[in-house]
Amino acid sequence: MNRIFANFEHYKYRYLAATLLIACMALFLLPTRPERISESNFFRIAEGMTQADVEEILGPGEDQTAHPERPGPGFIDGIGPHLPPAGVWKYWDGSEGTIAVRFVDDKVKDKNWRRAKSLWDRFKEELGW
Repeated sequence: MNRIFANFEHYKYRYLAATLLIACMALFLLPTRPERISESNFFRIAEGMTQADVEEILGPGEDQTAHPERPGPGFIDGIGPHLPPAGVWKYWDGSEGTIAVRFVDDKVKDKNWRRAKSLWDRFKEELGW
């Protein structure tokens, strides 16, 4: 038994590095939680659903007062500016994209899905390509 631990003192930093490497690799193999803000969940939202129903699917969203730079109608059709329609816009941001939903009297009236730009697309846009 002493022979086994005799080498440990000599190689303890190698053992520690190997243990840390195995632990880090295990983190990548663990299943991740599915993304709630996705195109498939966007299609689950139907006109007439209540805000509570939508938040059950997507989680809590942020309303337009939290993002005054996001005009709801301009976000929907990209033409703007328009007179804002009645209701409250709520936004959900995720790694796959953004979901915008307009609620009128606590019911879904409009919705929009905008796919997130890839890093390469953002790089080209920044350079003007």
